[in-house]
Amino acid sequence: MSKICKLLLVEDSREIQDLLRELFASEGYRFIIVGDGAEMRRTLDDDPAIDAVIIDILLPGGVDGLALADEVAARGLPAIIVTGDHTQRERLLESGHRHLLKPF
Repeated sequence: MSKICKLLLVEDSREIQDLLRELFASEGYRFIIVGDGAEMRRTLDDDPAIDAVIIDILLPGGVDGLALADEVAARGLPAIIVTGDHTQRERLLESGHRHLLKPF
């Protein structure tokens, strides 16, 4: 049975994508995984059923996850930032966005 909400996962690492795919599928979530900010924007434009976005802080393309989380929030959606770079903790706290530190 599918969970009610639909998640957009923004993660560039194939290994982490595979882990998230397995985890969210096993829990019955509806989700889409993309690898960068440009793909995130296109998906949000094309799929109004997205309910929340989970974003890695370090992504290719010149825009980090914090800036992307601000874009998501401006669209009225909740964003959760994830990172394995624990030196980013202060930036995460200052951002006001929910966050998780890897490893989960």
